[in-house]
Amino acid sequence: DRDWSSDVCSSDLKEDEVSHIQEFDVGIMPMEESEYSLGKCSYKMLLYLSCGIPACVTSWGMNKEILNKGKVGIGVEKEYKWNETLDYFYKNRFNLDEVFPDCRKVVKDSYSVESVIGKIESALRT
Repeated sequence: DRDWSSDVCSSDLKEDEVSHIQEFDVGIMPMEESEYSLGKCSYKMLLYLSCGIPACVTSWGMNKEILNKGKVGIGVEKEYKWNETLDYFYKNRFNLDEVFPDCRKVVKDSYSVESVIGKIESALRT
């Protein structure tokens, strides 16, 4: 069993963030449904997905857009559904790659530097 309390307080957590995330079974990103959170860019969700980790997120704002791009996780619509949704991830922890196979692909196809450059080039040509 791992003692996560030392990681939370670690000063080098950001440097090791990717390696820490790669140890996750699921990335969790709850958000309040507010005007402020609508302006968030789902960075944490994209970080989870880029590491091949499916996301359990509030289905709101950009999170919802990303969820609609492929099998990358589950959007939680109501606060009382979090336990049920996290339980689903736990029960399927040994085959999450099969249940959510599109994590890295969605990031690569829609949010990588290469894909964004292509979109900018296309927009400039029109």
